[in-house]
Amino acid sequence: MRDEQKIAFLKFIDSLNGQASIFNIGEHSFNYNQLKAIQRSLLNSQRVLEQFGINVKENLSIRRALIVLLQEKYYPLKTYDEIDINLEQLIKQAKVRFQIENRNINKLNTPQAIHPKNPCYHYEDSPLEKGHYKNALKLLVNPSSLFFQDENAFINLVTIYEDILNC
Repeated sequence: MRDEQKIAFLKFIDSLNGQASIFNIGEHSFNYNQLKAIQRSLLNSQRVLEQFGINVKENLSIRRALIVLLQEKYYPLKTYDEIDINLEQLIKQAKVRFQIENRNINKLNTPQAIHPKNPCYHYEDSPLEKGHYKNALKLLVNPSSLFFQDENAFINLVTIYEDILNC
């Protein structure tokens, strides 16, 4: 199986959303939960992927990629003022880890503008920007935690997403 086929298979599993109950692959049968577990194991283990010769880079906009990195590195902080964040270095890390589709970051020149610590307050007077932020988070929280290497950061982001939906 070629790398493209393996990656397509992993993405196919993600797109199923539990629609089928049994999958026959060769002589083996798997249920949806087993396939999702395989997918998570493969995507969360870079060493296993490298042994298969697979390099998986998720397609994300630069903002979503930076949200993931900011969330993983700084989710316990109450404010970004507590630390000096090198945005250019973060962008380089995003380009290494993800396949960046939309590189436009015109107004997103600070961590607070990219991924605010208190989004309900930050977007209180900007419903359009709040809607853009919600859309950015929706893609990151709905398919699964596959974009995140830190599960606690993902859980925290889901909480932020639920809060922004209600404010």
